[in-house]
Amino acid sequence: MREASVVERGHRVSYRVERSGGQAKETADLLEHEPFRSLALSLRLIYQKKEPANLDHICDILFTNDVPDDLKEQTSKIRKRFRYVLDEPTVRFKTWVNGEPVEYLPRDVFEHWMYGGIFHLDPDRRPHYEQLLKLGLYFEYFVQAICLMLAGRVLDLDDVVADFLGEPQLPRLE
Repeated sequence: MREASVVERGHRVSYRVERSGGQAKETADLLEHEPFRSLALSLRLIYQKKEPANLDHICDILFTNDVPDDLKEQTSKIRKRFRYVLDEPTVRFKTWVNGEPVEYLPRDVFEHWMYGGIFHLDPDRRPHYEQLLKLGLYFEYFVQAICLMLAGRVLDLDDVVADFLGEPQLPRLE
C-alpha cells in the first residue's frame, strides 16, 4: 500500500460546486488514472474476504496471538475506523435503478464501483454502477476519497503489525 505513488506522495482529492449567475459548476481535484488504479489494486487485496492480506484477517491474527492489550485496542480502533468509512450512516446516495428508488451507503458505492465496473463486470451490480456513473465528478471524487481513507487505516494497521513484530515502523507519510 505504501508503495502506491498516491499514498507515498500524500495526494489528496477535493470536490466543489460553485454557483455563478444561477448556474452550478462542479470542479474536482482527482488522482490521475494510473496511480489511482495502482492504489485500487492494492486496496482490493486488502478488502476482499478471501485474500490473505484482508484487513479483518490481519486483525483476527493480532487478536488471536499473544499481543499486548494496547496493540489489541489499537487494532480494534483501526478496524472500527475502516468499517466506519464504509458504513458511515449519514452519507447516502440516492438514485433510480430499473425504475425503482435505490439508496446507497459508502460501502455500496465502493462495491458497485469495484465489482460492477472496474475489476469485475458483475451483471447484478452493473446497473447500479451505471447509475452511479451519472453522478459524474462527485461519484469519481467519492470513490477516490473512500480509497484514500481506507488506505490510511491500512497504514495504521501496518504500524501495529510492526510494533507487534518488534520492527521499526515505516516513516509516516506527510
